Amino acid sequence: MTQYPVICISGGGEAPYGDALLAAVGVGAVDSYEVIKDWISFEKPVKPNPVNSRIYEAYFQQYISVYEALKDCMDELARLP
Repeated sequence: MTQYPVICISGGGEAPYGDALLAAVGVGAVDSYEVIKDWISFEKPVKPNPVNSRIYEAYFQQYISVYEALKDCMDELARLP
C-alpha cells in the first residue's frame, strides 16, 4: 500500500534485536545504538507489486467505508455493560 520497498533482517527477529539493543544501551553494555550495524545483515529489498497494490487499495477503500458506517454503532456497543 505504501509503495515503499520492505527491507528485512536476514534470519528474521527484527523486534528482538531492537529490544536487545535498547537493553544493552540502557544498562551501559554498549556505548552506542550504532553497534546494531555489527549485529545484523539485511535481505534484498522486496519491491511493491503495483498490481497487488491496486487490489489492496480497492479493499482498503471498502474497509474505510464499512468503518465509517459502523463507527457510531461500535461506540454504542463499547458502552454496553
